[in-house]
Amino acid sequence: PPFLWLLSFFCTLMADEDYAELNLVDQSNSDPEIQRCIPIVNSIRLGRVQHPDFADVAIKSAKFEAMISRKHACIQSSASGWTVLDFKSTNGVMVNMLQITPDIPFPLKDGDIVTFGTEESDLVYSFEVNRRKPGGGGAQEQAEKEILQLKNFHEQGFFDADQYNQQKAAIRDRLPPGKWMAWDKTPRRSADIKGMTDQQLRSLAPELGFRYNYNFRQKEWKRSVALVVMSSAPFDEGALRVCYKLTDLTKPEGQQDFVAKQAKDQSEPQHTYFADCEMQSLCQYFAEEFNKHNPPKRVEFLEATMLELIDRQQKPLFALEPYLSGKYVKHNNNWGFVSPEDRNTPQAFSHFTYQHSSGFYLVCDIQGVGDSFTDPQVHSKDSKGFGKGNMGMDGINRFFNTHECNSICMLLGIASKKKKIVDVGTRPPPGWGGQRPTNGLRPVSVNHSPYYLSPEDVALFRIKQPQVDALAAAFKQYDHGQGAIQKPELVQLCRSLDHKVQPGQLNRLQVDGTGRIPFRAFVAWWVGVDA
Repeated sequence: PPFLWLLSFFCTLMADEDYAELNLVDQSNSDPEIQRCIPIVNSIRLGRVQHPDFADVAIKSAKFEAMISRKHACIQSSASGWTVLDFKSTNGVMVNMLQITPDIPFPLKDGDIVTFGTEESDLVYSFEVNRRKPGGGGAQEQAEKEILQLKNFHEQGFFDADQYNQQKAAIRDRLPPGKWMAWDKTPRRSADIKGMTDQQLRSLAPELGFRYNYNFRQKEWKRSVALVVMSSAPFDEGALRVCYKLTDLTKPEGQQDFVAKQAKDQSEPQHTYFADCEMQSLCQYFAEEFNKHNPPKRVEFLEATMLELIDRQQKPLFALEPYLSGKYVKHNNNWGFVSPEDRNTPQAFSHFTYQHSSGFYLVCDIQGVGDSFTDPQVHSKDSKGFGKGNMGMDGINRFFNTHECNSICMLLGIASKKKKIVDVGTRPPPGWGGQRPTNGLRPVSVNHSPYYLSPEDVALFRIKQPQVDALAAAFKQYDHGQGAIQKPELVQLCRSLDHKVQPGQLNRLQVDGTGRIPFRAFVAWWVGVDA
């Protein structure tokens, strides 16, 4: 199974830590003759001069020759971990700028900064455990290997895009921090850096243009120069615009792929392009506010910019946004449509924008790849601005006619009485609230039991937890461990609970996409709540 390699990866990290490196932090002011990277296998002795009795490796200060003693320090590995020992040197050893006591082993961990000498010393090293090993097999190489394997599983269909990105982030989050510098990878010449060749660049015939960016918070536009290559024919089109593939040569390689959109109606005023860009910036502002509430999944809108090709006739304008690879999904539209997937996060985000703007705006037409969205539409209470798609209060009412509040709406405190009964989308774990990590790490998703009811559900259904437990115990007798039952099994379940099902009662039942009845839907039906 594809998950076994994750287990083996982390077991390798824990079991193989007999190799370490000292990497010089500032190489510009140190003695050019000393080693920039000092490998350590089990143990190493350090001193001013290499000598079989005193030092395995010589380190010499360019500032003050006597900074390092003849027999200065030792770093070694043991069953309890790595330690550094100061051999009563003249100027001592510091770990993370704290002086250690001579002749007493001091514990070292990956990422510690070790200074040999005083605060004035130029011999400052980053201590790094098992990141890169001779011949490969270090944590960094292993992570790169596992991410490549993960990508292969994703391409073979074992993971969708969200799962792939989450697993990749989990691998990177568990790795130690990167080196301060990676001098072993410093290019010797420009040709060592892979990418586009000069011949390829000359063959592209790039065009000059102006890029226009909008700053939502400052409410101002700024212009910069762009050098681009655009396909001659569109690769896709919508009702109003055609789409071209574009490469922006002024961006770093790997961040150059864009989609350029042009109106089919050549008489469309330039103002509409700029208005659409400002609308998407407003949506990104709403996304930032939404993310402040620590939802299980964060959302973003692509940065929308404008491009004017100044060497073409009439200097045409194009709307630009980064190219998204992956499955493109439209979650809702501007007239009440909801995707059959009925994902929780996009729907809750639309609802949130209405509440956050005190009922003045509602962002809809949510579409994109994963939770990276683009091409939104905004309805406004006064029906002003935001183009032809702004349907005003009619569009807002249409959204709420089809919207069913889900567990994310409940988390945000905006849930109405109209709630989803079959809520199979993203759901926050108990007590999620404001407990999302703030150090940039993505939280590991929690897979609840199919018989779990949130505190909000228990309150909504006006049922006590012992009753929930009793219903779950009975439900498990008929669901074969699946967390859902068929209608014939429902009849048998009700008989076991001394209840005879009447035909009219089945009309209230909510089923999932496979026609089965999940446990939560059964409880809602059992207690008679139209959730």
